[in-house]
Amino acid sequence: MEQLDLWSKKAKVSFAHEKTKLIPFGKKGWYKHPSYCSFAGKFIKLERNLKMLGVILDDRLNDLPHIEYIGGKMLRILNRLTIAKHRRGLSGKVLQVLYK
Repeated sequence: MEQLDLWSKKAKVSFAHEKTKLIPFGKKGWYKHPSYCSFAGKFIKLERNLKMLGVILDDRLNDLPHIEYIGGKMLRILNRLTIAKHRRGLSGKVLQVLYK
């Protein structure tokens, strides 16, 4: 972290400290509370889940939070399609195109 701080000062790059988070990865997926960690004199927030580029990583690396997130999105889309079919009378072909 110190090397990154020195590099950022040399390269004149700043980091958004409010967006900086720490997710610990322990042996065999067990969660370990790390010691105090700071970057450029500011405390880094400890998280159990972290979303990066649309993928949710968790401290156990078992992908369950990401699967639940994607499953929830799929259920919302399917519910909208079901409501659209019954209320607006969309044909099966239109629903198939929307589904794909």
